[in-house]
Amino acid sequence: MDARPPPARAAGAGRGVTLVLIGTAVAVLFATLLWWQAQGWIATWQDWRRQRAGRSLSLRVLERETVGGCVRLRLGAVRGRLPRFSAGQHLLVHGDDGARCYSLARWQRWPAQYWIAIKPEGRASSSIAAMPVGARISASLPRGAFHCRPSRDEEVLLIAGGIGITPLMAMLDRLRAAPPRRVTLVHAARTRDALLWHDELAALAGSAGWFDYRPRLSAPDAGWQGEQGRLSPRDVQALVADPARCAAWLCAGDGMSGTAQVGLALAGVAAGRIHRESFGPAAGAAQGDVRIALADGRSVRGGEAATLLAALDPLQPYAAAQCRAGQCGGCRSTLQSGEVRWLMRPDCAVADGEVLACCCAAMTDVVLQPHFPR
Repeated sequence: MDARPPPARAAGAGRGVTLVLIGTAVAVLFATLLWWQAQGWIATWQDWRRQRAGRSLSLRVLERETVGGCVRLRLGAVRGRLPRFSAGQHLLVHGDDGARCYSLARWQRWPAQYWIAIKPEGRASSSIAAMPVGARISASLPRGAFHCRPSRDEEVLLIAGGIGITPLMAMLDRLRAAPPRRVTLVHAARTRDALLWHDELAALAGSAGWFDYRPRLSAPDAGWQGEQGRLSPRDVQALVADPARCAAWLCAGDGMSGTAQVGLALAGVAAGRIHRESFGPAAGAAQGDVRIALADGRSVRGGEAATLLAALDPLQPYAAAQCRAGQCGGCRSTLQSGEVRWLMRPDCAVADGEVLACCCAAMTDVVLQPHFPR
């Protein structure tokens, strides 16, 4: 009796089982990938709905620490999950004494928490920085067009002054996922403790061949071994290896950003490859004994304040002032009398006879009529 056919049928059955298993595995893999993609679609749709509805975020302070004269807050959602954001965006945070914009300092594809860093200057920032762990905070959805999305063959230059490191840290988090050819981060600050993420950045520079960290102090202590002095155009020019591939993101006061832009221009970097986020005017001389008055009769002396807005803070005349960097236009005023000087170029349009209190200093006694009074 010939017993050869049964083994043939068994082999055929085995191949059939194998094909079924392979097909099942492929189907499971496809379903998993489709599920993850669907989560992205759902999240994008939810973010769009929030934006359409103008919803604010209800956040809770999860952690608070003071570093180098700044306060870092870790924030979580009171309910639900946090919206995604582009590295470089900011929140408008509401406090008891007003609202201020703060850049999101760390980035995650699916954020479980937000980090912001606050320099407690002025009543609004001081009150927000003083919020204890457990406190609730109302904030806008992430907003802003200061994004970092370079191609893989670009050389990225990040330049920060002081607290301006915050959005660049978020950008660096995103770049770690798919590093470009080269990333150079310059962080200029006054003292060592103002380098808010110095140890982390130094460790990354030691382990990642694509990353170069250049901390710089203008008032270093005796033990500082790094670069010293104010950043110059020549310093910036020397950082550019290939101007055609270089893309730069700047976040500093107007003076330092201007210096960096001059250096990049000297290196041959096209203006369209330079992206800038301002957070305030360059440090300048105090306004002194000039009288800064409002049209309703209230007034203050310029004193040590560098800008009209800083001097007027005790009177809180501007309900809509948020950015303090010439962007939101909330401190727009008509200059009824006197002379001012512009400390920084505003990003929003200003008509003849108007000033932005956050961008100007008084040269003589002045009288202002706020456009959006409190």
